[in-house]
Amino acid sequence: MRNDSLRVAIESWNQCNEVGEEAKNMGSPRMADCFDLDYSSSPVKINHKVDEKDNKLGVRNGTYGGINAGDNVDTYAAQKEIYLGNKCQVMDSPNPWQFWMIMLKNGNTDTLAAICPENGKKAKPFPRTGRFPCFGKGCMNMPSMHHEYTSFVDQEHMSGSFYGTWDLDSDVEDGSVVGNNSYYKVKWEKKIGGNESWVFHHLLKTSSKYPWLMLYLRADATRGFSGGYHYDTRGMMKMSLKSPNFKVTFKLEILKGGGSGSQFYLMDMGSCWKNDGRDCDGDVTTDVTRYSEMIINPESTAVCNRNHLNACPPYHAFPNGTKVDRRDKERFPYEAYHYYCVPGNARFAETPYDVCDPYSNPQPQEILQILPHSVWEEFGYPTKKGQGWIGDPRSWELDVGKLSQTLHFYQDPGTKPVERHWSSIDLGTEIYMSKNQIAEWTVTDFDIVIPKTVFSFLLWVLRVQVLEMASDCAINTDKYCLLEDFNVDVQVENHEFETFSLCFWVYLLDSTTYPCTIIRQVHSDMCVSAPFLVLDENKKMMLLPLTLLHQEAPDPVNISSWTEVPNVSTKAEFPLQKWLHVGCQVSRNYMRLYICGEIVGEQVLTSLMTNGTNSDCAQKISLFSVGGDGYSVQGFIHGAQVLPSSLPVNYHYTKDPPLWLSVENPSTSGIELDKDGVWNIVGGKAHRKIFSLEVVLSNAIGQPVHKDVKVVASLLYADSGTPVEKANDSEPPLLVSYEGIEFAAEDKPCNLLNGCVSFKLKISQLSSKSDKRLFCIKFEIPEVKGYYPFLETVTNQIRCISRKCDSVTPKRLNHIDYPLDGREPEIASSNGTSDILHSSSSTKRIRLGEEKIFESEFENGNGTSMEWRHQNQDEEEDNSSTDSENAQVRDSTAFRRYTISDSTIFRYCLGNLTERSLLLKEITNNSSDEQVSEFADQVCLYSGCSHHSYQIKMARKLIAEGTNAWILISRNYQHVHWDNVVIEIEEHFMRIAKCSSRSLTHQDFELLRRICGCYEYITQENFEKMWCWLFPVASAISRGLINGMWRSSSPKWIEGFVTKEEAEHSLQCQEPGTFILRFPTSRSWPHPDSGSLVVTYVGRDFLIHHRLLKIDHICDSSERYKDAKPLQDMLLAEPELSRLGRIIRSI
Repeated sequence: MRNDSLRVAIESWNQCNEVGEEAKNMGSPRMADCFDLDYSSSPVKINHKVDEKDNKLGVRNGTYGGINAGDNVDTYAAQKEIYLGNKCQVMDSPNPWQFWMIMLKNGNTDTLAAICPENGKKAKPFPRTGRFPCFGKGCMNMPSMHHEYTSFVDQEHMSGSFYGTWDLDSDVEDGSVVGNNSYYKVKWEKKIGGNESWVFHHLLKTSSKYPWLMLYLRADATRGFSGGYHYDTRGMMKMSLKSPNFKVTFKLEILKGGGSGSQFYLMDMGSCWKNDGRDCDGDVTTDVTRYSEMIINPESTAVCNRNHLNACPPYHAFPNGTKVDRRDKERFPYEAYHYYCVPGNARFAETPYDVCDPYSNPQPQEILQILPHSVWEEFGYPTKKGQGWIGDPRSWELDVGKLSQTLHFYQDPGTKPVERHWSSIDLGTEIYMSKNQIAEWTVTDFDIVIPKTVFSFLLWVLRVQVLEMASDCAINTDKYCLLEDFNVDVQVENHEFETFSLCFWVYLLDSTTYPCTIIRQVHSDMCVSAPFLVLDENKKMMLLPLTLLHQEAPDPVNISSWTEVPNVSTKAEFPLQKWLHVGCQVSRNYMRLYICGEIVGEQVLTSLMTNGTNSDCAQKISLFSVGGDGYSVQGFIHGAQVLPSSLPVNYHYTKDPPLWLSVENPSTSGIELDKDGVWNIVGGKAHRKIFSLEVVLSNAIGQPVHKDVKVVASLLYADSGTPVEKANDSEPPLLVSYEGIEFAAEDKPCNLLNGCVSFKLKISQLSSKSDKRLFCIKFEIPEVKGYYPFLETVTNQIRCISRKCDSVTPKRLNHIDYPLDGREPEIASSNGTSDILHSSSSTKRIRLGEEKIFESEFENGNGTSMEWRHQNQDEEEDNSSTDSENAQVRDSTAFRRYTISDSTIFRYCLGNLTERSLLLKEITNNSSDEQVSEFADQVCLYSGCSHHSYQIKMARKLIAEGTNAWILISRNYQHVHWDNVVIEIEEHFMRIAKCSSRSLTHQDFELLRRICGCYEYITQENFEKMWCWLFPVASAISRGLINGMWRSSSPKWIEGFVTKEEAEHSLQCQEPGTFILRFPTSRSWPHPDSGSLVVTYVGRDFLIHHRLLKIDHICDSSERYKDAKPLQDMLLAEPELSRLGRIIRSI
């Protein structure tokens, strides 16, 4: 908070976190004060980014600046926050940020009006009670909002404020408290150019009509849902905070406490996740807001006690992991908890329990409130009542992340434990049911300490004192050292180490000479070292006695003696280039060798040491490794530790296993295994095929490990290990397909997800054109610096072959019969066989329109039919040209001459997507709409696919609107920052889709960014890739039956832009019949199926299937379909589809 420039905003809510009704002449209850200082002038000027017109915007202003909420005051406020955020936005990496947020809330609740939902569902009116204050109609009103824009008080000091009252009949335009009215004011001030922090001064006063009020200073996430809200938010944190790796620091001085009902929160953290662990998605019936709050008002007493267990969490977790049940009246710290309640939609809550207030959030909520107590000392929280209260100003450093990981939050049993992300951090007070009380406090130096490298969430406005809690890479390579650097000392005279275990993980590289020494031993009475752990000539590991402890120890001078002494040996050859755990347990009378936690041998020995041993003798022995002496092997070691006798070897084995990267055995049809173990893969330029490989990051005991890292692939020559070079005029040797778009593999690292990443690859080189050399693919983690062979992996040898495809011969269709009994139309082909148009399998299909529609099919409004077909397993591979296999030669009797030549028609039918798009650009520039329509009809006739018509006829509009959109977005710049593009994209999308009630989410934009193939900046080429996918989708949404499904929020039939992988992941372990609707990301204009819907569902065989819905008549907006049965009803009528699934996105 020490930068002279500032970004701060204010928001106000009613009891259920909505607006309900705007205060008269106040506009929507969102305002902002954002400015930069202009030091070039004298005196220094304040340049405000938000003016009074912006701050006074309300529903009466209608559509403005991207706000198009109509007369919906709730949606308008959310969109206004985004609008103000865009004006205040500071461009930063990895994401922009906007402002601090001051939050106001009125706790009055009109139960007779039933404005607030009950646990996310529409509530019924009920009589007013003392539980919810309300003086009558209008008691849930918004406050007045007045703004003193930041200005210079004198030549050195700046100041600004927001203030107002909920008692609207006695407004306070002069900024002072009036009588018994409610009041709030937040003032910020700072000396220009000084090193002091901005001081935020808060004041909150309740009244007889408004006894329940709240005021907080918040740091929210810049995207997504912040704590308690189901609207897209704006804030300061460029990403949500993840437990347990963040801290919060600030200085707090409380001047007035607000009475006994003031629940002053030293720290309040908010998040949202469903009871089954999935992320919140805006479904208020299943989303759950989670809060944890530390109350420091010493007058607050614990509701949780040994006689009121329903107000206590089921257990308390101590920092060492010990959990104490709330029924354990001797050990459970009841005084540490104020109150706990479960969400109203928790189906398996442990009894007894209290249910949280179902009305004070748009969705169910879970609240865990804690009090000062010694159990919180480790986290930096107060341990006694009164600490940090009036007269005790303090600077706090709270380990909020670590605490949040230990606290209990409800989750359905049997579900995957949620990764706790916190999208809102705030401090302030909630004065509960107390009339005419005043709370007053100041906050300075509000900082957040985050993991990884020095990185600030709160630049400009905050002076963020970031502590480096991790290295640049999520993988800490400091844990791995060369074997030659290994060295430990053991005090054998120490009673605790009379028996000790040397434990470590070892990764051995191949050695040229055997036998060889892994670890040597030496002490002060030895002139040369002796072997301790060796590999013999058969590569078996041997453990030898210690020279300081055992009579049988090898002679250090006689190198060959160690082969003759008693030892413990493995029975099998010790594997190389693989992590193995070794445990060497040594006592005065025996030694044991453990491999991977299991004992492989034991040897009884004679001790040299007795109780009367001379104290002058050596008592410390050094165990070490050396390299390059001809008797040592090279390798890596991890986690070396000497354990006392009290700890078993198996403890170390499971404690912290090392990591390694591997390629899973391929099961894809794109790879053929030859007899010699070589993979045969079809490659080259013309006919290369896509193949998939799974790369896994796991620990040495086989458990997948989630790390926020990327993996990159490269093509090497198998004999030399050198990269395959790219010819000057050719494509990159290895291509990766991502969301249907091809990239040079080296330019497109892929993110690990839950320890795994799936690569879809193509090889453009051929072995036959590379002197018949074999290839291999190397996967590595680019963030890892240095040589760590276990963090890279290589495939089998690959022979890249060419497989010429049969030439495509157009087929002549003699007759198409459209039966009236609902069967698929049969097509008699020239070779006498019977084909099925868009055939899939013999399973029953939904039918959504055929090539010819009969009026009789729509009688009684439920005759609409629907057709779906199997999706290719490799959906991302573009097979658009395969529809040319249905091409037919025109009958001479049907011949007509068009302005667009026959060759153009055939070129389109046989061309790929790029060739088709270029043809359509040329045709639309030089032909009339009628000619384009005739061209579409001819293409459909000759290709045998009617879907082409829809894509061809939209071409003119797609190209024109895309060109205009880019001109508007780019303003003649070649590169445009992505965050400046998203607003325009959303406006165009909502207009084309004819749906102003639903905007795009952060996840939608991230998918669009991936389709673009851009990162921080977007070019016209990137934009056109995205536009060719987005425009057909928006057009499909705008018409017919899909529009209603897109608008629906409960249930949310179409959850947004979803990838195939996300859909498959979300349907894992779901019941048969569960399905998800999505737009396939691999189908871009002019692909005949662009804009289509795919049904991804769990079949009766418990496998996941993909079916493509034909959109011809779903998207038709003609009058004759107005009585058609809703698409969702037709889907649910299918025996293979029974319930709508939900998208589960990994964090």
